[in-house]
Amino acid sequence: MIAPFKMLHHSSGDWDFEAGADWDLDNGQFVSAPSSLRIKHTTFKYTLVKTGVVPIANVKEGQMDTYVRVAIAGADHKVRFVFRYQDANNYYCVEISTSNYLIIRRKAGVETTLDSGVHGVSIVGAWGRFRVTWWNDYVGIVLRFEKYVAGAWIFVDDGYDSENNWQAIGGRCGFIAKRDSFANNWLWIDDTNIYGVV
Repeated sequence: MIAPFKMLHHSSGDWDFEAGADWDLDNGQFVSAPSSLRIKHTTFKYTLVKTGVVPIANVKEGQMDTYVRVAIAGADHKVRFVFRYQDANNYYCVEISTSNYLIIRRKAGVETTLDSGVHGVSIVGAWGRFRVTWWNDYVGIVLRFEKYVAGAWIFVDDGYDSENNWQAIGGRCGFIAKRDSFANNWLWIDDTNIYGVV
């Protein structure tokens, strides 16, 4: 039912980076050797799965999990788990900051928060693992957010959207990252797994 696509944590070849995104492979900080993806830009820039390498251009229902880490606390550190991505103005996402989360529909450039709360995982100077799953249901699209604690996945929240946009065509999935302007305030992503019903 779900076809897995595991992204290589030691290669940038699986990713399609937006022009101007400031990133590198950090071989000093990682979950699994030899490196992690370090995001250095101060504005929202995406890293999306490169469809020429991995055939997930039209994921309709799926799941993503990854590890996230930031250098220091700040409300402006954000990582978006993006899916059904059409373009910069049309997609769904779960946005994680150092303490909170938002479940968001972005349509025609207008963002609607479908749900929000506190995730309770420390990612400041430590790796936190999160998972997002999305599927079609009688309510529309269900967007499930979970965290990994003590060796088990723990349910955090479900968001719902009766509009269920782009269900027939799906879209790309990946990450959008943002950090604030403090020096050396990096954000890392590592050991990403993406599963999709295409």
